[in-house]
Amino acid sequence: MNESQIARQATLEELTDGIPTQVWEMIDECTYGYANAAHAAFLGKTRPEIEHKRIEDLLPDVVSHLCIAHNRLVFEQKQPVMSEEWALDAAGNRKLLRIIKTPILDQSGHVVSLSCAAEDI
Repeated sequence: MNESQIARQATLEELTDGIPTQVWEMIDECTYGYANAAHAAFLGKTRPEIEHKRIEDLLPDVVSHLCIAHNRLVFEQKQPVMSEEWALDAAGNRKLLRIIKTPILDQSGHVVSLSCAAEDI
């Protein structure tokens, strides 16, 4: 990581680790970028166990396939997708999550990543 990336990572952690909302970034339809403390805790993982890992390696097949399908939709349509989904947290508790995935576009309008957030409703 270069100096700029390290500074960006520190800023993201400062902004998102103190909130209960799960926040994460997808750098493609299957691969995590950043994940905040709330998302890591929900999955029962540490941040390094999530970041730059594939969804299929972290979540059950039925869940990972749904996540990838929603991610693909956002990458293709360049529009946010909101859903409500039942999910199991790391302790095995069933939670209803409201999830929004928003495309992050470069100057030419190409989707470079997804900004994702989930709240327990």
